[in-house]
Amino acid sequence: RMVLAQLDGLLAQGRESGLAVAKLADTKPDALKALADAFMAQVGKPAVLLLGSDLGDSVALACAVAEPLVAKGLKAGELVKLAAQRCGGNGGGRPTFAQAGGKDPSQLQAALEAAAELAASKLG
Repeated sequence: RMVLAQLDGLLAQGRESGLAVAKLADTKPDALKALADAFMAQVGKPAVLLLGSDLGDSVALACAVAEPLVAKGLKAGELVKLAAQRCGGNGGGRPTFAQAGGKDPSQLQAALEAAAELAASKLG
């Protein structure tokens, strides 16, 4: 419920810029996926969502990319892999949705910023 409470803010970001990023606390990977699914179902335009969660001793990451943006070369797996590597982890997935993990929560904000910069450069 707490995660879904953030959906309105993420939808506003996504509608405005096409890119929404959130750093969450103690949110498990399945909840990140549910939030990504809800975001993509409701955002109403091609958008990218980057989510990162500080789990205390590790990091969970998720990224969703709308199909029209995948067609332009923006892939969720590429974005989440970049973020995960910054956090001492790895991961990947499909072009439209990917998840990853990392070992260094202290790098989560920087990791999300790096992935968001890459997404923004490709959206621009």
